[in-house]
Amino acid sequence: MDTVPSTEIAAGHKAMNEDIAALRAQVDALTGDRLHPVVVAGADYAQSAVDWVESGAERWVSKIRDRPLASIGIAALAGYVLAAMRRR
Repeated sequence: MDTVPSTEIAAGHKAMNEDIAALRAQVDALTGDRLHPVVVAGADYAQSAVDWVESGAERWVSKIRDRPLASIGIAALAGYVLAAMRRR
């Protein structure tokens, strides 16, 4: 059985690590170019969703402030309906 000298193993290990580093850099470059627009689009979509929810919340708050008694009545009615449904 032939043995491989440790210098050859070390050289092969070093070359393999260099190849892996080069491949990792190539993968990062390829996915970075492709993923960046997706990440930016996702962030824009998330921000628009946040803006939509905030504007809806502001509308509800203004309606509740305009008619507080009606809001309390609606909340009480909703609670009654939910309680009635739960009893069945």
